[in-house]
Amino acid sequence: MSVATAAAVEIDGLTISYRRRGRALRVISDLSFSIRPGEAYGLVGESGCGKTTVAMALMRYLPPNAVVEGGSIRFAGDDLLGAPAETLRRWRGNRMAMVYQDPAVKAGRLIIELHPWFAAAGLRVNPPK
Repeated sequence: MSVATAAAVEIDGLTISYRRRGRALRVISDLSFSIRPGEAYGLVGESGCGKTTVAMALMRYLPPNAVVEGGSIRFAGDDLLGAPAETLRRWRGNRMAMVYQDPAVKAGRLIIELHPWFAAAGLRVNPPK
């Protein structure tokens, strides 16, 4: 598969646990999804369901007590979990970045501000009251 046809992000069978008090607590189990180039993807769920853990795994920002027990993460066809630190430094801020949501800003408004092509497509968000 060429980079031109590769998914921008592909997660396959991702399983992550946190070590706590000598025990492993599984927080993500066999997660799979892909995001094509130019596609927006929203990861939603209840508080504590693992959204932040998935995002941190995508950036390779997991804390030292996190263990990726299985699965893979590919970024533009490249193995993200196996990428050396130098490669990650080149990618971060250049090819990949994490945008943290300000809890005072509605998520929809944040999306419009970050993705001008949404606005160009006629998608609107009600302004905050």
